[in-house]
This record gives sequence, structure tokens and C-alpha cells, in this order.
Amino acid sequence: MKFLSDFITTCKNNNITLICFCSPLFSPTPKQFINIDKMLYDFFKEKNVPFLDYSRNVIQGLEDPWLWKDGSHMNESGAKFFTKMLLEDLIKISGKSE
Repeated sequence: MKFLSDFITTCKNNNITLICFCSPLFSPTPKQFINIDKMLYDFFKEKNVPFLDYSRNVIQGLEDPWLWKDGSHMNESGAKFFTKMLLEDLIKISGKSE
């Protein structure tokens, strides 16, 4: 977490807006990762860094198994779908239009 904390400080010192996210999973977050998700959420909240966690719930449109290489990795079609969704969310957070 020290490296990440230093990275956040570097971004802030250089007027760089940092937004972090966790990619979606084909199935909801396994129980062993829930504590890690909470730790990341709390860490980014404390640092005042927006954090988008797509790993906790199945995302509408990405529930099709044909969009996944495996339970953790999207294929090219799935990645394109998610990238479009992520871009829309980033635009909302930044308050800027395309």
C-alpha cells in the first residue's frame, strides 16, 4: 500500500486526477476477496480517490459466458463492452462531456 500511497501523492502533487477501479468478474466476488475489496474501498476513501468497484456484482450485459475467457478475464468482446461502460462512468465522475 506504500507504493500506491506514494503514487497517489505524486498524482496530487502534479495535478493529475486519479480514478481507480476493479474490473468485473464473471461471478460475484469470492468471499476470500471481500476483505480486500473493503480494504481498498476504505483506503481510497481515506485518500479521497474515486474508486469504482465492478467486481462485487454481475454487470448487466456481461452475464453472457461468451464474453469471458474465464471467470476473471473478459475476452475482446467483453473488454470492449466494459470499456464503453467504464468510459461513461469516468465521464460522469469527471463532469466532462465527450
